[in-house]
Amino acid sequence: MNKGIFYALLAFFFFALTTIVQKPIVSQMHPSLMMLLAGAVMFSTFTVLNEKKQHMAFTHFVRVALLGFGIPIFLIITGFINTTGTIGGLLVQFQSVATVIFAVLILNETISVMGLYAIALALGGGILLIVENLTSTIVFGDVLVLIGAIGMGYGYVETKRLLKEYSPYTINQFKGLGVFIVGAIVAPFVKQSVTWTPLLIMYLVLFIITGYVLAHMFLIRAAMLIPAWQVGLASQTFPIFVLLLGLTFLGDVLTPLQWVGAGLIIISGLFYD
Repeated sequence: MNKGIFYALLAFFFFALTTIVQKPIVSQMHPSLMMLLAGAVMFSTFTVLNEKKQHMAFTHFVRVALLGFGIPIFLIITGFINTTGTIGGLLVQFQSVATVIFAVLILNETISVMGLYAIALALGGGILLIVENLTSTIVFGDVLVLIGAIGMGYGYVETKRLLKEYSPYTINQFKGLGVFIVGAIVAPFVKQSVTWTPLLIMYLVLFIITGYVLAHMFLIRAAMLIPAWQVGLASQTFPIFVLLLGLTFLGDVLTPLQWVGAGLIIISGLFYD
């Protein structure tokens, strides 16, 4: 297998793993505390790895690190409190749809007919995942995850635009700072105590190292070795990894309607590239 493809697949596996692992953590720890730890580790790691030592303009920081990463991450993790890991993880994939839409609106890129098919399939799949069955009510956690995914899509477009001025390490460095700042703003209002167990610590280390360090490092390496379209194609394995990990690791169960929704989201990935 091509080394770049392998790095890309590994990156999206780690993104899926951290998405699933955050579910058992949020039942024991407030999202803001998770973000304080994850943001601090991510910022510190990429500060050390960043050889250029660039400074980021404040407006760029707000767009890419706060609006496009820190705040969406908070919404997604908070949403996971009231949804299953599998459904939440699959809804995160809606960021692909949002990325396409924001690329058209912000970067003036054109969208193909196949891209429109992908958006339609992903929208349909997302609706079926949220509805669960024809008589159920919408889960608020699902809505938060969906809004967060849209924010992540915006962040990807801003990242693409800012890569002309900053290195990937600089952008990830300040994304980590954005996560930390959002966590620091919310944390003082949280009165939840944390019981530190070996299992919680293991989950937390896995959550931080895979999703906020390794996934981004492998994605940078992949982008250096293969074209963007191949990275985009590899990203469509994310919902498959989420589905497999959620069903096996968390023991989640989907309704028949949600299985259809999951299938539509996975199939939609075939139309993006």
